[in-house]
Amino acid sequence: MRCRNLFRIISAFYVYISLILRIMEVNTQPTEGVNVTMTLEPVNFRASTGAKRLTIDRQGRLMLSAALRKELNIDAQLSPWVTVLYDAEYDIWALQKNEKLKQGPDGATTKVDKRGYISAGSILRRNRLDYENGPLRYDFDGTVSYSGESYLSFKRVPSA
Repeated sequence: MRCRNLFRIISAFYVYISLILRIMEVNTQPTEGVNVTMTLEPVNFRASTGAKRLTIDRQGRLMLSAALRKELNIDAQLSPWVTVLYDAEYDIWALQKNEKLKQGPDGATTKVDKRGYISAGSILRRNRLDYENGPLRYDFDGTVSYSGESYLSFKRVPSA
């Protein structure tokens, strides 16, 4: 009984692969009278370079990249608290984990959720950042000092 089922599965798989190969053969045949040159190149589906980055999405949330969460050692259950600062004049965000600060500014502390998001709609609207037309990206730009404390700085990347 098992051999018969295995034979059926293998036969179905063979038919399926044969159909796919025929479809590919038909789709790659040039149209009559037309000379088609196809240049194919491999596509890399791996994640980006692992850059430390902040992204503001259309819902008004700050998203911390995986590399940034890893550097700050942010864990959604154990230590998700960060201090976030924004300089409207230079359009620069500053961020630091609360555990690394001696004394952070009042009201600047917020929680990072389990997916790496921070709700920031109110500050985005107050500073008139146009986040509703697409994501805004901020790449790591070094460190800045505020009240004697060191913060990671993120500068806006012009959209393409």
